[in-house]
Amino acid sequence: MSDNNVGFNAIFGNSGSSGGGGGGVQSVTGLNTDNTDPTNPIVQISVDNDTIVGDGTPISPISTESIFGSFNSLTIQNLVTTNVAQRVQMENTIESNGIRIIGTQNDTIEYTRAGLYQLNFSLQFNHNTGISVDNAYVWLNYNGTTNINSTTRQVILRPTFPFLVLELSYIVRINNIGDTINITWTANSTDIELYFQSAGTLAPFPDIPSVIVNSFRI
Repeated sequence: MSDNNVGFNAIFGNSGSSGGGGGGVQSVTGLNTDNTDPTNPIVQISVDNDTIVGDGTPISPISTESIFGSFNSLTIQNLVTTNVAQRVQMENTIESNGIRIIGTQNDTIEYTRAGLYQLNFSLQFNHNTGISVDNAYVWLNYNGTTNINSTTRQVILRPTFPFLVLELSYIVRINNIGDTINITWTANSTDIELYFQSAGTLAPFPDIPSVIVNSFRI
């Protein structure tokens, strides 16, 4: 079904479709075409040879605007327990339409529309006090229950080079309205943290977020 069909479905609800092929809008049949119930009219629309029938009851329309979200964290995020999964926090919303951050720890990305999405993020690691070479791992989790296959990346942090920025980009499929993604991490040492630095009064640069996240529908 075409994108136009999706839009009409959202407006008119309780829809079914049939047919196929292309050719643009063929017809829009007016309200109450069955003449059975004036208080519960029927709407019939034909788009690209697909026919949509609805009861005319408005439901939440799909926005014609882009669906996107941009978030960050301006806190230092310490690893609580080694080798135990911990969700990345994103307490600040920069811009959003259809994607939001939820959870008491601001650690869950919720999508209000199903579809295919680009997910880009940047994590600023710091090996704060350690004297050993340690490893950190980052991956994606779906709906808080299922790790997404083949999304793990490993970084090595050395005391002599304590800072490392990890930038990752994924394409993820959101199957249902309200499904969520968690960016998850762990390490083999609690000396590793997600590092934030505020801009000093004399510094020429703005804040350094520990986390930057951008996602949008494609």
